[in-house]
Amino acid sequence: MKAFKYLAIGVGGLAILAIIAAVAAAMLFDPNKYKGEVERVVKEQKNRTLKIEGDLKLAFWPNLGASLGKASLSERASSVEFASLESAHVSVALMPLLRGEAVVDAVSLAGLRANVVKGKDGKFNFDDLIESKAAAKPAAKPEPGKEVRFDISSVRIERANLAYRDAASGQELAIADFNLRTGRIADNVPGKLELSASAKGKNPALDARVELSGGYVFNLERKSFALSGLNAKLSGTAFGVSGLDFVAKGDLASDPARGELSASGLEVKAKGVLGKDAFEAKITAPKLAIASDKASGSAVTAELTLKGTQQTANARFKLSGVEGSAKSLSIATLSLDFDASVSGNSAQGTLSSPLKGNLEARRFELPKMVASITVASPQMPQKTVTLPISGAVRADLAKESVAAELGSKFDASTVQAKLEVTRFDPPSYSFDVNIDRLNLDRYLPPKTEGSKSHAKGDAPVDLSGLNGLTAAGHIQIGAFQVERVKLSNLKADVRAANGLLQVSPHTANLYEGSLAGALALNANGNQIALKETLTTVAIGPLLRDLAERDALEGHGSVVLDVSASGTSVNAMKKTLAGSARLQLKDGAVKGINLAETLRKAKSAIGSKSAQQQGADKSQKTDFSEMSASFAIKGGVAHNEDLNVKAPLFRLAGAGDIDVGRSTLNYLAKASVVATSKGQGGAELGNLAGLTIPVKLTGPFESPKYEIDYGAIAADLAKSRVTEAITEKLGGKAGAPGGKTVDKLRGLFGR
Repeated sequence: MKAFKYLAIGVGGLAILAIIAAVAAAMLFDPNKYKGEVERVVKEQKNRTLKIEGDLKLAFWPNLGASLGKASLSERASSVEFASLESAHVSVALMPLLRGEAVVDAVSLAGLRANVVKGKDGKFNFDDLIESKAAAKPAAKPEPGKEVRFDISSVRIERANLAYRDAASGQELAIADFNLRTGRIADNVPGKLELSASAKGKNPALDARVELSGGYVFNLERKSFALSGLNAKLSGTAFGVSGLDFVAKGDLASDPARGELSASGLEVKAKGVLGKDAFEAKITAPKLAIASDKASGSAVTAELTLKGTQQTANARFKLSGVEGSAKSLSIATLSLDFDASVSGNSAQGTLSSPLKGNLEARRFELPKMVASITVASPQMPQKTVTLPISGAVRADLAKESVAAELGSKFDASTVQAKLEVTRFDPPSYSFDVNIDRLNLDRYLPPKTEGSKSHAKGDAPVDLSGLNGLTAAGHIQIGAFQVERVKLSNLKADVRAANGLLQVSPHTANLYEGSLAGALALNANGNQIALKETLTTVAIGPLLRDLAERDALEGHGSVVLDVSASGTSVNAMKKTLAGSARLQLKDGAVKGINLAETLRKAKSAIGSKSAQQQGADKSQKTDFSEMSASFAIKGGVAHNEDLNVKAPLFRLAGAGDIDVGRSTLNYLAKASVVATSKGQGGAELGNLAGLTIPVKLTGPFESPKYEIDYGAIAADLAKSRVTEAITEKLGGKAGAPGGKTVDKLRGLFGR
């Protein structure tokens, strides 16, 4: 027994000596003597300047801790300040540390300032401080039963300021006057916190004040948390909203491992100005509890109001009848109703469906969705149209996918659509749409005289909305009409990625023929490219519907390969480039009757001047064949190979069609054929071989054509004189031995 007594006395004595030694060390050891050495080591190893202006204080018992006064650290290889602080203190209880537990006393930090920069290479200006010379190795897992437990009695941060800048994106963020006070921080231990800070930034713009208070409990291993008496406020400018006033109150709890989610007395309110429109939003959840074995709750509601100078919107959302469990959640009714108006146009609608879900797997489904949307517009021929929609929607948030199968019947149209989102960030879409018939002209505003005149306005073209769009799908429409153009059996594959939208290939039947081609819209440069082939098309009705021009008749083919760029329709017309080719048979040119023109030429012998007159829609010139090709550059289509064949004449020509300015400058030459067929052939037979120049000029809407009757008469007179002399001399022009005749012909220029 005495041995145990002596042993106890010895151990106690050693403990007392250890305590005395620790106290003596704390009293006699002065760490400030080593400040210069620490500063020197930092300079040599990190090439940074460390300045410790305040006193260093160490404690060894009963807690192992340190206090630091005013200090600063420079950027690497620079005198510019990276970080500084006014004071800091932290201590760890010594005895729990020996048992593998980190029990930290109050951590305090005052006057911290730091400037964090992310370079264009993606590296931060503090990377050298955390780099290790040794190769990075995975952290060793603690042995079972020896996990280090952390327990912090409190954290206190006062007057902290943090500045962040991203050199690549230009994003800047400055957090000022950051203050944080917490209670105990340990698993399953309740605590309270208070947080406040001001934040300013750009890209995106930010100028806001944040305040947060409430109780908390968490478990890091289960990733669970609970917030009680939550009171969060955000005011200022944030998320593109100015004058923002955001408040959230209530109790929230989440335990993913157990599949539990609950809310009590939750109320979220927000108001502000988005763009030029003021909005208010409110969400309430009086009671909602979802567990692995049971779910219940009262109705969850949300309301949104938007008011602007040209638009208003109201929406109401409600969830009611919560039953089931976290794995088999069932909500009897999800409902949404809304109404909105924009510049005299309005829309209102409703949506309802049961909701089924699995919170653990993060899968949700609207199995029987029913919706109705009514659109009204005074500019729409129909005035109002109602779209009933039915179908099902499924979402798997864990796999980032949403799929919907929808159907609708309205007016004379039946629509079936499959839509899918296969990635959320950035989103990727796919679709398959099948419509039996669709007449968009029933819903688009009719054209007015002002809208038909290109000179009175210029519609903008902005393809920037294609940036960030990734989509692929197929569209099929049995009968389609838009802007009076009628197509059938329309099929198109659509792809969008990297700012480029391609509708290729696409095919359709139209105007007794067919169409096949490819369309590309590119946001990079605001460019449009079109390749189109029309085969055996009736060109007359197509032009009348498409361009409202009654200028040409006939059946044949048209080939287009063009591109343009610009920020408006007029700008694109002036940059139009590429090629076009036209081949027609058994048609007519409207606005001029060449047979009548030739008859006038016959009776106009002796006229001294050319005559100009406007196109007459009641007149036309028949032809059996027509072909022409165009080289397009700078909005001007140039042609040199016009070839028109008719019983009465042959027509050639060359000139420009200025698409950018909507004008013509073209010279056509008609040569009379020796025939009695066709328009006035018999009475014009004696004009065979005569060439008649016809010059077309002026705007597309009211072109003028000019005929030099004096030149025609002179040409005709020379021809007759030549023939008379030839007969008198008993020879024919160009006959062998007819040198005298040829000389005489030369006198008349023939």
